Amino acid sequence: MRGACRLVLLSLLVPACSSPTAAPPEAGGPREASSVDRARPGELGAPDRSAPGEGTPKGDLTRDAGKPDGPAPSGLPFPYTRPQAGAPVSASELAAATDTYVDLLKQTRYLAVLDERLHGWPQSDPQKRYWYGTWWSGVGIQKQAGKVTYLHVKAGGDNNGLRTGPMLEGICHAVALWQKPEVEALARRMTRGFSSWILAMQQKQNDPNGTLLTRASYPQSIDSSDGGRSVRIDYDQNHPGDDNGATEYVHLPTNPHWGDLWVKNKRSKDDIGHMLRAIAALQHCQKSYASADSKLDHAEMLGHYVKWAKRVEDDGWAIATLDKSGKLWIPPLTETLAHFYTVGNVECDSVLAIRLLGRNDPGTWSCGNGIHALEFIALQNDHNGEIIRSFHEAATILALQNGQHAAAKLLLTGLAARIDEAMGWYETNQWPIHMDEKHLADLLAISAAMGVPLTNREVRFLHAMIGKAHTSYVKNASPKSYRIFDAATPDGAYAFEPGGEGLRWVSLALLVGTCSGQYLNSTSTPALDCQKLKASFPTPAP
Repeated sequence: MRGACRLVLLSLLVPACSSPTAAPPEAGGPREASSVDRARPGELGAPDRSAPGEGTPKGDLTRDAGKPDGPAPSGLPFPYTRPQAGAPVSASELAAATDTYVDLLKQTRYLAVLDERLHGWPQSDPQKRYWYGTWWSGVGIQKQAGKVTYLHVKAGGDNNGLRTGPMLEGICHAVALWQKPEVEALARRMTRGFSSWILAMQQKQNDPNGTLLTRASYPQSIDSSDGGRSVRIDYDQNHPGDDNGATEYVHLPTNPHWGDLWVKNKRSKDDIGHMLRAIAALQHCQKSYASADSKLDHAEMLGHYVKWAKRVEDDGWAIATLDKSGKLWIPPLTETLAHFYTVGNVECDSVLAIRLLGRNDPGTWSCGNGIHALEFIALQNDHNGEIIRSFHEAATILALQNGQHAAAKLLLTGLAARIDEAMGWYETNQWPIHMDEKHLADLLAISAAMGVPLTNREVRFLHAMIGKAHTSYVKNASPKSYRIFDAATPDGAYAFEPGGEGLRWVSLALLVGTCSGQYLNSTSTPALDCQKLKASFPTPAP
């Protein structure tokens, strides 16, 4: 659970770290959805879900479905270089780092662990309700008499896009590189997970409240046999869980997709940048999908979030939600968790990214290099550092995808400036509170996939982090932590997310993007031996 204090650049104009309050009468009553929250003729919309089940989008989306388009072409649409720095990286060093990275993925059974633990609603449900999987906070693993339970605790999870976003982004890169059905299946499950965060907020079909986004949702507990594994998904403690200053549990007994469930309201901005970044990455890798169903699920998810992005803008850059009684609530300006502030362009990267997703053009927004002169005010914790960087990254890739080349090039120079500054912190071991080596590794991998050319110095840093991650996740960890379902793994309590150093667990696959990202820069020092990586699919260790 993240604390209530979040990104507040307008510290002199709005109360900082304010707790959400009860909706005032003028803001909290039922309200017709924004006009742009409804699909217009010709727009991509979500499929009709008038009855429980999956639904299928109609029309042009099925064209060429069933066979992959093949690897999409990559590369920046304009030249961009940086001065080289650091000793050259030899071919043998590159090969050794790649071998270590592949072994890290194999020995942690990374793809298999994701397959086992991504959950929400199982595909094996006899009633065939909408299935999906996300990567959770607020959950642990219990094994008793050989039976595995994913036990969700009373505090619940929050903003699971912080975890599912970078995980989906990395798996997306893996789809583009390896084009394996089991990897595509992971991307599909998480893509449906993104859709579930919107579907869960519906109280009936064609809900007049329009497109809303939950922090987390808790349907009824259920047994899953997905993948031939027996596991109990236990949501009982969240019916309801504990409210706090940032969010409340809201009972929605007539949800059209799962029936009786509880959602956590008052969606915050914390992970929206991570999610927008993953949505943008999927625009590239979904071209490698072999399954028509994967393509349709991607189109549905994109339709939901295009509507959501338009709504945020039309609601005055507020993230609409439901109040405790289930009524629509537009947070006032004092709700700093759920508002993007536009005075003085203070959250320009955020509104630009949302605008580009919703409208496919920047409107009047121009963010320069993506670094605002006042952002230091907000950089008082690691959460705000992630918020600021993720929106900068999301704005960059969405500008590229929407043909805003001049804006994108400036934003890339800002990412490079963030990298240069952070490398100085690393080399002097003087990290600020809002950055550490794992987040720097993320920044480098994400930026490289978007066209920032890496230097020798930065690649050597990544190789050091790969080595550190291999030591902590493989050499110093118990193999049982990656083999919960093995009969030889004893009963007991286990962490849902393995911990390690050097690289974050949810980000382990992001480095694949240095070989398969959409906008790779030909002037970059390679981070990995891409031919070796492509030929070395990390089949999970037995």
